[in-house]
Amino acid sequence: MTPMVKRTLKLTLKPMEKPTLQRVRNSSTTQSLPSVNAWRTKRMTGTALISTFDALLSDLDGVVYAGAHAIPGAVESLRRLAGVGVGLGYVTNNASRSPAQVAQHLRDLGAPAEDHQVVSSSQAAAALLASLLPAGHTC
Repeated sequence: MTPMVKRTLKLTLKPMEKPTLQRVRNSSTTQSLPSVNAWRTKRMTGTALISTFDALLSDLDGVVYAGAHAIPGAVESLRRLAGVGVGLGYVTNNASRSPAQVAQHLRDLGAPAEDHQVVSSSQAAAALLASLLPAGHTC
């Protein structure tokens, strides 16, 4: 039996730059994908493209929202993805709020979000330290 490989699509949108797509094979390797225009050239629809992935990881600040307001089209896109069964994950380097607070903000904006779907930089740092230091270690 061949092992099942989960694939995740990471979409990065930055103001005034072209979107970039990356296929995340596992936690240690990332493969860059052709630009969005290349996908259009092949006449692939958004549904056909996303159907080849299990999940979408989205940055938050400036991608899904800017402060208290949603980025135009972001919430609708996330709802559409959730509606076709794409798993959603939210990542942020802003550690000023807990994942539960961030998830509530997303829900307040109308985006589908559960607390466990949000990962912050502080969680990533804690996981890294836990993997590098023996249990009970003190500095």
